[in-house]
Parts: sequence; C-alpha cells; structure tokens
Amino acid sequence: MFILMKLINIFQKEYVSFADIKLHLDAIYNVIIAQFIRFDRSTPSYGIHLQKYMQDFNILPEDLLLFIKNFSEAIIDSIKSRFLQSKLYYSFRIFDSKLLPIKESELGNYGKEEIEKLFDHYGIDRIDGEGNVMEKIINGDDAKQKWKLAKYYLKQIRSQDAVGEWEYIFNIYLDFLNEFSNVSKLVKISLIILLSNAQVERIFSQHKLTKTWLRNRMSIESLNKYLIILLNGSDDFHRFDWNKAYNYWMMKMHRSNE
Repeated sequence: MFILMKLINIFQKEYVSFADIKLHLDAIYNVIIAQFIRFDRSTPSYGIHLQKYMQDFNILPEDLLLFIKNFSEAIIDSIKSRFLQSKLYYSFRIFDSKLLPIKESELGNYGKEEIEKLFDHYGIDRIDGEGNVMEKIINGDDAKQKWKLAKYYLKQIRSQDAVGEWEYIFNIYLDFLNEFSNVSKLVKISLIILLSNAQVERIFSQHKLTKTWLRNRMSIESLNKYLIILLNGSDDFHRFDWNKAYNYWMMKMHRSNE
C-alpha cells in the first residue's frame, strides 16, 4: 500500500508532465517486481512491512511466494489497465521545451518516433465500440513534415512553463497556427489532457462548501455557475470591473426577454 500511495500522491500534484507519467509508472512496476515478484529465481525482498509481518507470525517465504506473486502481478495489470494510453501520453512530452536536446546535432531527429506515435493515433480514421467512424484529427504527413521546423521555434522559447511557452508562441508568432496547423492541433490536445486529479478534487471540495445542507434546494444550473466563478474567477476582487460584469449581464437579460 505504501508503494501505491506514492503513486497516488504523484497524480494529486498540481501539475504532472507527460514525461513524468512513464517515469513514475516504470519506477512503480520495477519496485513491485523487485519486492514481491522477482523473475531471477531469487527470493523477493517483500518490503519492510511484509517482512515484519512474516517475522511476527513466523511465516516462511515459500508459504506465501505464489500468492504474493499472483497478487502483485494482478496489481501491475490493474495499473496498466488504468493507463492504457501511457505510451501515447509519453509522446506528448516532445512539446515541452525543457526536454529539448541541448546539442544542435541531436535536435534534427528529436521527436521523430513520438510524432509517428501521435500520427498513428490521431492521423487515421478510427471506429469506436459502436461502429461509428471517428474521422482523423490531423494530417499526419503534414504534422511530421512541419514538426521538423516547429521544434526550432520551441527551442527559442525554452521556459519552465509548457503552457506559458505555447501561449507565447501562439500570441507572438501569429502565423504559427496556420502555418503549423496540424502540429498546433497536437499541442492543443496536449494542453487540455488532464493528468493530475488535483483540479477534480478541488471541484469536489468547492462543491461540498457551496451546496451545504442550508442550500439543499440549489439547482444543478446554479451550482454549476457558482463553481465556475469560484474556480475560474479572479483572486483580486478589488480590481474586478463589477460595472462591466453587471452591464454585460443586463444586456444578456434584455436580449433574452426580447
């Protein structure tokens, strides 16, 4: 449980990068294998807590070897089933400038395999479980070709904030969205994929604080509006233009009554 708690804590952070996913998952798999499975005929270490339990109750390793092995393998399979797209998510890491190679000679082939992976997923038509055709999102050939140039724009920015750097590129290089349209689509997908559950937990926390037993008749529509304001509103209420907000609301009300 200690190992699984470490994994849970990772995904409760405010920000989890695409590079972090594979790193942490591989580490967890390796720890579970080393402590509870072992494929080299040697006895697993069993971890501190299980070792103490075995000592306290005089349990020999051969008495629980198969059970622990099967249980640990089931845990690994369960984690993998929850992260079926981990390899796909890992490919999105190429859009983070912090991971760009320092050497100019290595930049030319950087992201080649990852773009291929993203092309295989987003660049072809797919059929869902109900037989509906899901049209491709990008032109994969164009994305692969344009990425060869787009990464040099990213290299010029190189910041600590992946969201901020792409916001800067989109705002400063106004033709980027058109010239690198397919690369931009992949970037936007990477920016909206939620890897951390911190925001979700924050929503539930605000939900509990907002819809109390005194407000038990609050409608879902009103609750939704409250949560949007609480989670996305400005922290600096003194600088908020309340008159502008009121005038906008009055205009909307006037139009709805026409």
